[in-house]
Amino acid sequence: MYYISILIVICANILYNIFQSMVPIDVNTLIALCTIYISSLILTIILYFKTRNTLIKSGFENKISWQVIAFGLTIILIDTGFLLAYREGWEFGLLNIILNFIVLIILAIIGKIFFKENLSFINILGIGIGILGVTLLNIN
Repeated sequence: MYYISILIVICANILYNIFQSMVPIDVNTLIALCTIYISSLILTIILYFKTRNTLIKSGFENKISWQVIAFGLTIILIDTGFLLAYREGWEFGLLNIILNFIVLIILAIIGKIFFKENLSFINILGIGIGILGVTLLNIN
């Protein structure tokens, strides 16, 4: 499952961005999100009952914490932001590169400060090279 989980994330992220950019601009953003979440809810419920004895080791018998609800709220914000960004004309590939790189930098700092994760000279050098790369991508 170690590599399969990453493969799922990669494939789903690719499809996520393709379909996100294809949502018609004349559909209300919040109505589009409601439709997306309803279909996601239905699929999640089906998958839960199909896999509860194999992939998912716990379910409703465990309490839902505030972190799970906060996670749900962040998904709404991410999806809304992506829909709006694509509708404002952000380029498909460039948007993801810039956003993921900014998130990477912020998470590296948070990881170092709050979680005591290692941030070596090589890591910092890589971040610097990434900043140069993102800058070069933005030159028209």
